[in-house]
Amino acid sequence: MRSTCLHPSVSLQIGVGSVISGTYEGKYGYTETANDISKVVDTKFALDGSMTGTTSFINFNFGIGPIELLVGYRMWNTKFKPKLIGTSVATYTLDTTISSTTSIDESLSETSLDFDQITAGIGFRF
Repeated sequence: MRSTCLHPSVSLQIGVGSVISGTYEGKYGYTETANDISKVVDTKFALDGSMTGTTSFINFNFGIGPIELLVGYRMWNTKFKPKLIGTSVATYTLDTTISSTTSIDESLSETSLDFDQITAGIGFRF
């Protein structure tokens, strides 16, 4: 008769790396009406250049037999320069209606975005 012995295994991983690329997307817009003037701004956010930064992590892995549990923590520190791209349409209504469209391509100041992430998982060894 063969007996199965469950030996626990533990591992710890620590690391650091560079953010080499990324995206930044979103919409920004509004509609405003006052004194027979209607203005509609329809823009989106984009990157003006590239996204840079660092990321670091620590992972803890505990396994018994064929089952493994993983818990991890990661920190992200990024910097980027966003810009607004789109249009602004102003409509003036007095005796007649006059419409004016302006393109928007405006760079904003450098921004940082830092966040933390916790992960958990289960695995099976075979």
